[in-house]
Amino acid sequence: MSQAPEPVRASGPGPAGALTPRLAAYRTPIPSRSRIELAVTAIPFAAIFALSWAALSVSPWISVALSLANAAFVVRLFMIQHDCGHGAFFGSRQWNDRVGRIIGVLTLTPYDVWRRTHAIHHATTGNLDRRGTGDIPTLTVAEYRAKPLLGRVLYRLVRHPVVLFGIVPFYSFFLQNRIPVGLLRSGRRYWASALGTDAAILVMLGSLYLLGGVPVLLFVYLPMMLLATSTGMWLFYVQHQFEETSSGRRHGMVRAQCRFSRVLPLCATTGPEVDHREYRRPSCPSSGQPDPVLPPARSPPGP
Repeated sequence: MSQAPEPVRASGPGPAGALTPRLAAYRTPIPSRSRIELAVTAIPFAAIFALSWAALSVSPWISVALSLANAAFVVRLFMIQHDCGHGAFFGSRQWNDRVGRIIGVLTLTPYDVWRRTHAIHHATTGNLDRRGTGDIPTLTVAEYRAKPLLGRVLYRLVRHPVVLFGIVPFYSFFLQNRIPVGLLRSGRRYWASALGTDAAILVMLGSLYLLGGVPVLLFVYLPMMLLATSTGMWLFYVQHQFEETSSGRRHGMVRAQCRFSRVLPLCATTGPEVDHREYRRPSCPSSGQPDPVLPPARSPPGP
């Protein structure tokens, strides 16, 4: 088994471009570790799902409790799908795509559509002139103040925890993902990805219904997916919206309005260092390699 490289320790902040050579050693997946990570995620997921199903004969509330616990493994499956989309989980592009597409059925996320829109998100994140793909609506202070009262109220409403972590995840994963939103005119490939995933989901749900009826869908499947999608949205939020975040335009820098609807202490996130690492080198696996100690990102002084 190959040995993981030692973490790189940075002595100072340095320019952002200096991170690229520091992260080069973390680009290569460790195949044995990738297989282990997949196994310790998929096997517990299947086992807890089976236990939740079996618990229906005892109490539906026990099934719900187990289902909610299983949401953690759904989130972890999505993380693996994420790394597959970056070509970072396996060394083989074919295996990344195969595993990513299978997991996409479980996470309600068409793999090829998500991979493309996520790549666009990486290319445009932090650029205020190219907002709108794979991001949470974020206004600058000037944009917020320029909006009429109704616009400001709606902006706050969208970013309210009940909406952002309740309604939005349901819409995004259960409804929006059923068609290739953002890629409607980008070719048959993305329609095939979305509709193929939809067909596989229908087969999966139909099989669950035929084998276990409505209780399996209601008490075993639905709570797990609702909590998993909400948790995924929260993780995305805290990794991209934190105090003193700054975004740029082509001419100069302006401070993004990220102070509205502060939800939870940001110390609960997986850490901005991980997010910064991914944006500098998307091909770095999020598991299987020790995290390098990177210099903290500095924001330009705001107005």
